[in-house]
Amino acid sequence: MQYPGVNFTSVAVKVELSDHVSPGLIFQVIDLRFHSPDIPEAERRLDQYPHELSDGMRQRVVIADEPTTAPDVTIQAEILALMDRLKRETGTAVIFIPHEMALVARMADRVVVMFRGNKVEEGSVEQIFEAPEHQYTNAPLAAVPKSDEMRGTAHPEPMKLLGHDESAVKPITGSEDLLLSVQGLTTRFPVKGGFFRRTIANVHAVKGLSFTLNKGCTLGLVGESGCGKSTAGHSILRLVEPSVGAVDLDGVDIMAPDAAALRRARVDMQMVFQDPFATLNPQMKVAEPMRNYGLVSRSEMDDRSYARKLVTA
Repeated sequence: MQYPGVNFTSVAVKVELSDHVSPGLIFQVIDLRFHSPDIPEAERRLDQYPHELSDGMRQRVVIADEPTTAPDVTIQAEILALMDRLKRETGTAVIFIPHEMALVARMADRVVVMFRGNKVEEGSVEQIFEAPEHQYTNAPLAAVPKSDEMRGTAHPEPMKLLGHDESAVKPITGSEDLLLSVQGLTTRFPVKGGFFRRTIANVHAVKGLSFTLNKGCTLGLVGESGCGKSTAGHSILRLVEPSVGAVDLDGVDIMAPDAAALRRARVDMQMVFQDPFATLNPQMKVAEPMRNYGLVSRSEMDDRSYARKLVTA
């Protein structure tokens, strides 16, 4: 599935139910599936539930719709190699549903291009890439970056949508003004054990992370799956409580025990979650969080035209 985080219960239980294998074979089956994508400490993961795995690990366990969306490039290459090997060795037919045209060129024999629910073009990889016939096919092909055409701009380039006019964007210029300072950020998670489930060890998800970010600038935080990138983001917003460290956002101490100040600061902080099901509260309407933070009024929430303006902005 595209969203593996909600797709399975305990890993061993899922294999037992879906594959109808005997208990004695369950761990052999999972050991093969888990070691193929190179999941660390694979044996310990067998009795774990989805919330106990990192976002990247959940994506690697289920290989199906968009199998390479979440993992880092190292794991992505291993998943593609695994799919290629399974196709060759077992004769399995594969419907590969990616976002990246480069992956289409690497994995596919034939390509079907869809637009608004309809098939608009079909052909071999060579035909689609070298002589596309439909104008929609040209859009994703033109978006593939080429090493000899790399260039930078002082502003984000608007996405070109078929049938829509290009909207003007205001340039975003860098600044020497400091916006965010993170110093010595450390987040530990306790490991419970023993009869009384006491803390017997700690897992350092983030250890001593420090960086600064100026206004109008972008900082790339990169690393393999499970290295602590998402936890760092959660910790900066205090969605996860850090163990140690200092975070300053435009002069506001995010680590101070002032709930009101933190609430006001979060108006200027936005996190796009890796797990789409963790992005919005299912018990709230889309506009409610904005009203709670004073971004829209009750009358604006009830105004359908204003709601459409927010959604299409």
